[in-house]
Amino acid sequence: EVGGIFDLIKNDFNGYIVKQGDLPSFKEHILKAAERKWDSVAIKNDVLQRFSINNIVLNYQKLIA
Repeated sequence: EVGGIFDLIKNDFNGYIVKQGDLPSFKEHILKAAERKWDSVAIKNDVLQRFSINNIVLNYQKLIA
């Protein structure tokens, strides 16, 4: 749970977010992630939608407009 992580990780969708320094929770979530069947198609589509070059350009245009 550090700066910028919420822009990349959607908790329980494409990863898990744990508090920095919480080693027991980190261990628990590493094991949970290793055993989980992730929806790779949904994750890929989410990444393509949120981080496509078109979206990046649109966000820059909004920023400087």
